[in-house]
Amino acid sequence: MLKNSSKKILQKKGLAISTLSRDENDNFICGISKPIKIIGNKVENYGIQSLVEYIDGERIISQTDLPSLALLYESGKWRIDCTEFAPVPGPGDFTKEFQNEESAIEYIEKYFFEENEHINELNKYLSKKNNSG
Repeated sequence: MLKNSSKKILQKKGLAISTLSRDENDNFICGISKPIKIIGNKVENYGIQSLVEYIDGERIISQTDLPSLALLYESGKWRIDCTEFAPVPGPGDFTKEFQNEESAIEYIEKYFFEENEHINELNKYLSKKNNSG
């Protein structure tokens, strides 16, 4: 399960954490997104996606201008998935594994708030797509 310290780091940055769930094998998954009102990376021409998160049991609906991430813990490893173009990988999609939770949290912060190849690739693709049509 996600440590409270990790949750606080993400929430302090303004990131939304969707329902935290664990299965019978103690595997864990949650969604992480950046509400549109939070300054950070954004994808041009992405459109607005509605998000649902639960804070202290209260359902909150917000919007984002950036693909959300899935944070998973399974088989003793942390993994981050961005699968905007599922079922097949597309521009900006990725899967990364980490040996510890702290490294995964650092990567999430980088994705949402620092220049990175995933956002650049998706912005480039959408810019080209919008300019050709």
